[in-house]
Amino acid sequence: MGLDDGHPSTVGMPMRVEHWLAEWHPEIILTTVQTVMTARANNPPNNLKYFENAIARAHAEMNSPTTYRDHC
Repeated sequence: MGLDDGHPSTVGMPMRVEHWLAEWHPEIILTTVQTVMTARANNPPNNLKYFENAIARAHAEMNSPTTYRDHC
């Protein structure tokens, strides 16, 4: 995220990412973070918590029994 190791926002980042990887597929995490960063190119988020809701939504959509691909 471009923050120095000593920045207060970096506290707990490794544990948060470890939790994400235990709960969500890495491809969903990567794709969602890239989408969010593209959408906010002029005002990027400054902490990982910002991404959590978006990743959770993407994970839920991918695991939903009724997704768009089921209707095609």
